[in-house]
Amino acid sequence: MKALLWFLALDATAWAASLQAAPVDAKISFNNQIQPILSEYCYPCHGPDSATRKPKKRPLRLDREQFAFEPRENGKPVIIKSNAPASELIRRIMAKDDDIMPPASEHKTLKPEEIVLLEKWVAQGAQYEKHWSLIQPSRPRLPMDSSGWARNPIDHFVSLKLKENGLKPNPEEHKARLFRRLSFDLTGLPPSPQTVHEFLQDKSPRAYENAADAMLASDQCAEHFTRYWLDAVRYAETQGIHHDHVRSIWPYRD
Repeated sequence: MKALLWFLALDATAWAASLQAAPVDAKISFNNQIQPILSEYCYPCHGPDSATRKPKKRPLRLDREQFAFEPRENGKPVIIKSNAPASELIRRIMAKDDDIMPPASEHKTLKPEEIVLLEKWVAQGAQYEKHWSLIQPSRPRLPMDSSGWARNPIDHFVSLKLKENGLKPNPEEHKARLFRRLSFDLTGLPPSPQTVHEFLQDKSPRAYENAADAMLASDQCAEHFTRYWLDAVRYAETQGIHHDHVRSIWPYRD
């Protein structure tokens, strides 16, 4: 819970930096970095949908490890582990003629950085991963923070990404403004002058956590996060399309 609350209050710049791709010397993750590329450019013709899979005579699948490494007509798989230059997959995505994949008719072109990721992934052994829900979570090792800026575990990861992207953290925010941000994050409402005053008077090391716990226990917090859920289930009084019939939406409201 403490980590979640600090995450909500992170500066937008630090949050954006933390989502950038791994550095070039890092281990490439299939689930996090490679599958999104394959899903965007390759799966429409070489993915789980048998109706669109190509070529028709002997379809190629790249979404499952047991199919991706099957030998093709030339006796070799399209992905040769640890040998990117010899892999047909890499040759096709780097081709300059009609062999290029995805084909020109798809009007999609891989970005140079995406090609680099695929090439390095193959060079590293083209390791597939199970669906994230089937992988037992493990606590990662905390990166070193030589700057001394980090105050909690998440800060260590943010500090690493800031350093990799040549950025520096913003100065520490004023307590009142930080409290206001927290209030909007957890309740969707600005804090009252009284609660701001009480927060500023709390000099304990757990002042932030205490304020967050109080907000999380409030009805306003429950109502705020319920709005997100209603958006996810497409809450609306009417269908909003075609004939726009009235919907019985009162069960959600109750």
